[in-house]
Amino acid sequence: MLVVVGSVFVLFVAGASASGSAAYFSLLPETGSSYMQYVQAGAIAAPLPDGRVLVAGGADDSGNPVQAAELFDSTSDSFTALPENPGSELTTPRYGAIAAPLPDGDILIAGGYDGSNALASAELYHPTTETFSAISAQMTSTREGAVASPLPNGEVLIAGGMNEGGSDLKSAELFNPANDTFTALPASGNTQLQVATAFAVAAPLPNGDVLIAGGEDPGAIASAELFDPSSGTFATLSATMSTARTQAAASPLANGDVLITGGESNTASYLQSAELFDPSTKTFTALPASGNTELQHPRRLAVAALLPNGEVLEAGGFGTNPAPGYVDVSAELFVSAPQSATSGGAFGDQILSDPSSEQTLVVTNVGAQVLRIGGAALGHTGNPGDFAITADECGGKALAFGQSCTITARFTPSATGARSASVVLEDNEQTPASIALNGTGTPVGAGASATAGPQGPAGATGARGPAGEIELVTCAKVHKKKRCTTKLVSSPATFTVRAARASVSRARHVYATGSLTAGKLTLHGVSVLRPGRYTLKLTTGHKQNKHTTKQSITVAQTITIG
Repeated sequence: MLVVVGSVFVLFVAGASASGSAAYFSLLPETGSSYMQYVQAGAIAAPLPDGRVLVAGGADDSGNPVQAAELFDSTSDSFTALPENPGSELTTPRYGAIAAPLPDGDILIAGGYDGSNALASAELYHPTTETFSAISAQMTSTREGAVASPLPNGEVLIAGGMNEGGSDLKSAELFNPANDTFTALPASGNTQLQVATAFAVAAPLPNGDVLIAGGEDPGAIASAELFDPSSGTFATLSATMSTARTQAAASPLANGDVLITGGESNTASYLQSAELFDPSTKTFTALPASGNTELQHPRRLAVAALLPNGEVLEAGGFGTNPAPGYVDVSAELFVSAPQSATSGGAFGDQILSDPSSEQTLVVTNVGAQVLRIGGAALGHTGNPGDFAITADECGGKALAFGQSCTITARFTPSATGARSASVVLEDNEQTPASIALNGTGTPVGAGASATAGPQGPAGATGARGPAGEIELVTCAKVHKKKRCTTKLVSSPATFTVRAARASVSRARHVYATGSLTAGKLTLHGVSVLRPGRYTLKLTTGHKQNKHTTKQSITVAQTITIG
């Protein structure tokens, strides 16, 4: 960035960004309330409206289903047991059940195994009273190890699992919270799972679809499919998980990806590895299988849930702590890397050489780690000379999860047709973000979508002013008609300027843009400024409303940068 105060030029050159921050897993202390209060594997977990997470049911070290429930609070990273009394624990023991949040804040819990039979029964958890209550409706099939996911219309998809006879299921059904009913989807073709499976994982995607991946058929599988709620159909994905997994855990992330962790493979009892599903590319990517980029404890039949701070809770499950085959009551957090989500940048049609209105670009951190932004600059590709950063409120900011900052930009097309550029952030993402800018240059007089007609006759030429005088032409548009007046002013003329647009250029290439405010000229670099002679242009303009006069004056001065 080049800052000019008076006749003093100070050039700030942005340094290379620090190495990007990576996602990691962090084990919570295995003492007190930082580990699970009940011994549970194969439990259910669901986020609550107040940000806490319900963990309930599952099995103890002996494999006996339990009714116990507890709450995890991310503000203190602690678990609190609910009383082991009727009403404040599950109405029936459940291992391998499903759970999903409902629009009113309640949690649907259904199916599972009670120690003797696979279940079709269901109940609700009410977070306002911290109590459970059974509902009379039952699923259309008994299901142990099924998957479930909330849908955009408030219903819940339930699919797969094992029936009473131990057979893996393809069937699926919907729960309607408006009347507490279950309705089976047609059991044929693409209205049922494409692969019969139990103990798979499921997660909702940003577009409303549901990812279903892995499970056992009867061994661990790596295949995946999507459920489209608009058509009520399932479709197999061409991509598969990097590892075949059954009894894994999954959670959506704030950026739209899905985290899949742990489970059991066909060659290992317990997995520590993790991978991400990207819904934009419909692909799976394994996280590095070492250090803190994998689970700190191997886990199968663990629980996972997204927390309000963008982190993911991973807890419980059968593991190797304290010994293989025992329930691991420890918990850990997945802390996603800083990641910017951006909006804005489409300027639409703009008359040639006429600056557009300023547009606000918004940068939001959707990663659990702090996003640190050093600054923003126009990239070198496309047509950067047609765009300008007029304000950067993101430079020097440290954005926590969910926080945003803004950058303003302007578009002044130098040629007709599509024009493009990008705003590149200097930040601590592993791949620094860029914001695409685009617009279309249109000829003077052309409509937003019209084809330019033949050029009209040249306008009248003003009278030549006497030597030593300046001809000042002032134009205004009144009721869509352009009217101009001409007057002569003495030379030299002095104009009082409160603000001006500024640019530094050479040979028609713009190297920096900015503004003059309160006597201070601030320029943002577009291209690298090297020693040499440049032209500094200051353009003033003033327009109070649509009926008042608009004046525009450009002053050019040659400057030298050593």
